[in-house]
Amino acid sequence: MLPFFLYAATGAVAAYHIYFLLVLAAYGVPQSLWEFIALILSLCLVACAYLSLYTPAVAAKISLIAALGMWGFYGPAIAATINAGRVSQLAKIHGSALPFAAILLLFLTTIYSFLGSGKKIDSSHPGTWLFPARAGRWQRLSITLATFVAFVALSTWFARGLHTSQRPASTFLIPDGYVGWVHIDFNVPGAQPALSDSNQYVFQVPADGRLRTSSPEHFGWANDAYFYVSASGRHQLMTSARDGRMIWGKINGERGEASAPQQYEEFFVGNEQQFRESAGNHTPGPAAPAHP
Repeated sequence: MLPFFLYAATGAVAAYHIYFLLVLAAYGVPQSLWEFIALILSLCLVACAYLSLYTPAVAAKISLIAALGMWGFYGPAIAATINAGRVSQLAKIHGSALPFAAILLLFLTTIYSFLGSGKKIDSSHPGTWLFPARAGRWQRLSITLATFVAFVALSTWFARGLHTSQRPASTFLIPDGYVGWVHIDFNVPGAQPALSDSNQYVFQVPADGRLRTSSPEHFGWANDAYFYVSASGRHQLMTSARDGRMIWGKINGERGEASAPQQYEEFFVGNEQQFRESAGNHTPGPAAPAHP
């Protein structure tokens, strides 16, 4: 049973972590082909978990190949993070130990599958706890039932999440010609609230790109709009690549003490080249100056 839980946990955690990274691509965060490859390989590890119930040695060989392939993504990512001195920043962005858990589990799976791939265990022999032989019928039946229950529970949770994930749309009015990061602090006592217009929130971004508002942050899906504003009127900024994208790297986060976290939102205004040049030198969540 050990290989089942190890492969399943590694595959599920890594798949969720990589899926999270791919979702950020919708906000302009650069992505790579290795992310898609690693996602597919993480799902292979989940498949190996079930294969290990029948042929542990074969499952170990396949999981070793999948794990080594996933290091093609995680290895360079770890090196780049360490070289940039952003280990703590990585944890803040994800808001949890998710990336660290994925890396630790992948390391354990790589070692275990390497050792297990060389084991020759007679299927008629129960094997050992560390390297078990083929699982018994009741074990396979229990895992199948548990998988079905988990699938139904996750599907129900996902369906309810889609139903409750809507929020009022936001409109961001940005000074004409502004290029750079926009930073918004929420729940700031004494600051002006965001304007409300036809069930939408309107944020008037100052010339320096830093806004403080007493309004709370709202989470969920919505069709936000971004505009350059000048004396002659508004010019909408596109959010899709095919239309000449000008909004990138959107992220929501928290900073400060756990008892009283400060919520914020950031995004970059400019073309793709300007975003990529700025992203390497930008630290999410800097303290915004007092700007009412």
